[in-house]
Amino acid sequence: MGRRRRLHIPNAIVHITLKCHDSAMLLLGEADKELYLAILDETAREMDYGVVSFCLQDNHLHHILETPPDIEGHTLSEFMFRVLNRFSHRFNQRHRRTGTVWNGRFRDTAWMSRNQLLALEILLWYVEANTWRRRVRPVPPWEWPWCSAYRLFHDRTEQPATRLQDYVNRLYRARGDPLGEFRDLLSQQRPDWSKRARQSRFINLDRRTELAVQHDLKHLNESIQSASQRSWKLEVARYSMLAQPTIQLVI
Repeated sequence: MGRRRRLHIPNAIVHITLKCHDSAMLLLGEADKELYLAILDETAREMDYGVVSFCLQDNHLHHILETPPDIEGHTLSEFMFRVLNRFSHRFNQRHRRTGTVWNGRFRDTAWMSRNQLLALEILLWYVEANTWRRRVRPVPPWEWPWCSAYRLFHDRTEQPATRLQDYVNRLYRARGDPLGEFRDLLSQQRPDWSKRARQSRFINLDRRTELAVQHDLKHLNESIQSASQRSWKLEVARYSMLAQPTIQLVI
C-alpha cells in the first residue's frame, strides 16, 4: 500500500507531531532541544512559516504552524524535510552516530483556518499541556522550558519566535486577563469543551442563535462522552463546527 499523499493548504494552521526513532529518548539533552528549536526558527524565517506553538518532549515533539500564502517551494512537506534533515545531520555529527533520528514520517493531524479559534484552543491545550498529562513525572507547562507556553508565562524571548501571544490575546482579551485565562485552561486535565463553546462569542460569525440550534452542544458532548475511545481529535472535529463550518481535518 502506497503512502498517503501529503495535503498542503496555504495560509492555514496545521498541527504536527513526530516521534524519535523507536521512541528513544534522543531529545533528552538540553543542547539537543536548543539545536532543534534554533533550526525550526531558522527554517521558519527562510520559508515564511509562522510558529504558533511547540512542545518538545524527550522522545517526541509537537508543533502548531501557520503556512505561508505561497505554495511553490513552500509546502509543509518541504518545510519539515528541511527542519528534520538539518537536525538529523547536526545531531549525528554531535553524537558521532549514524542512522535515522525520526520514527518515520511526521503526522499532520489537523488543518484549519487562522480564524478557527475554538478548534485552535483545543489544540493549544493539547500541545502546551502535553507534559502535564503524561503518566511518568508530569510537569506543568509553566515549569517545562521546552514549550512555548513556558516562554510566554516567563516573558522569555529565545528562539523560535512564536505567535502564541497573538492567539492568546485573540482568544481571551475580552475576559480581561489573557495569560491568566490561558494558564487556567492548561491547568485542567480535561476541560469542559461544551461549556467553553457555549461561552464563546462564535468568533467572526453573526449567527450565534442559528449555530447554537444547528449544532446541539448537549448532543455533541454526549456523543463524545459515550465514545469508546475519547480523544482530543474527536473533540476538535466536533467543536470546530461551532465557529466555522469550512474547517478541514486530516486524522
